[in-house]
Parts: sequence; C-alpha cells; structure tokens
Amino acid sequence: NPFIAPAQETNVANYGGIYRTVRLETVPPLHVRHNGVWVTTEGNEQAPVVRVRAWVANQGSSQKPFRLEHRVEDAEGNTIANLETGATLEAGGEHSFDQKTSAIADPHLWSPGSPYLYKLVTTLREGDRAADRCETRFGIRFMTHDAARGFVLNGSPIQLRGVNRRQDYGFLGDAVPEAVGVRDIRLMKEMGVNFFRTSHYPQAPAVIEACDELGILVWEEVPNIKI
Repeated sequence: NPFIAPAQETNVANYGGIYRTVRLETVPPLHVRHNGVWVTTEGNEQAPVVRVRAWVANQGSSQKPFRLEHRVEDAEGNTIANLETGATLEAGGEHSFDQKTSAIADPHLWSPGSPYLYKLVTTLREGDRAADRCETRFGIRFMTHDAARGFVLNGSPIQLRGVNRRQDYGFLGDAVPEAVGVRDIRLMKEMGVNFFRTSHYPQAPAVIEACDELGILVWEEVPNIKI
C-alpha cells in the first residue's frame, strides 16, 4: 500500500525533532553561566560540608566588578550557611569559583525513606543591583560500597530495589509530557522502588527532580546508546 509508510520511516518520524520542554532565557551581560552552579557535599554524616563551584561570564563591552553570594537554606527556608566572594571580569572574560561552607550543624541526610532537600540560592550582584539569580536544590548524602556490606548509604547498608526506565512511549516516541514521566516515578515509589537506572541516556530534568523529591536513587547513564 503506497499510503502506508514503512515501519522504519515511521520510527524515524516518532523519534526526531525537539522532544523536551524548550524555553528561551535572556541574561544580562554579566551572568552566571547556564548550568554554572555545581553543588556537592564532602566530610561525613556527622559534619557535612557543602562545596559550591560556580562560573561567571562577562559578555559585555567593558570590565565589571561584582560580588557572588551563595545562601544555603533548609527545607523551611531558614539560612544555615553563607558564602561570598568577589572579582572583576574583563570584557569577554569568564571566572570560576570554588568555595566550601563550614560543617553543617544537625544535618538532615537524604535517603529514600527521608528525601530531605536543601536549597542553594545564588545571587550575582553588580553594585547594589542583583544582576542574576538562580536556585539549586540538593540533598546531603554519603555513599560507599564494599563486598561485605554491599551498598552503604549514610553509614548504613541498604538493599537496592530498582527498575530500568526508558523515556519513550509507544504512541508518543520521545515526545513525552513531563507529567507522564513524573507519574512513572510516583508509580515506582508506590511499588517500593528505591533505585532507578536510566536506560540508556539522561532523562528529562523533571524526572530526575521527582526522584530527588520522592526518594529514589538514580544511576544516570552517559548519553550514548550505540557505539
């Protein structure tokens, strides 16, 4: 039948083009780079330290002095740590910063049973004006593995019960609404899942955020399905 496309061509049509949420962001000449704030934790379960790496760019035509401020907030919005630094960037320049807080007192550790999230608020100030601002949510958790105890989370062995998940659906291809992906994560949680492997590529940010919020560990693979 000449009016029915071959299966291979149909598959290509379902899996091509833009398939995730798209947004247009405008930034001032002096700004924090896109994905330019990385938050990790160091130390141990009793005295965790928050490490913040940030990248600032000046795409203006003149040098600009600035201050970079980081504020760590708990889930109730209380400030528990502050970091501040400053520099002057030449036109077209970029600068990276690497800072650490003091040990966080009475930390709430993230786990599948208690998915507690902190928030880092980053503000870039040019004089008295806030030129740019972004927020990064993160959990404090420590993971190790050994042959005797297996996978250890926050000092205690934990049995991983998990699934693989692809991001596509049969009638949608890769163009799956965020709400559908989040629904999958909720179903996983109701099943008793505490571990999820992305098959075979990073999935939508909304899916990963739902795992953070609901308490599911993620093994996120590199973006390559064929070599």
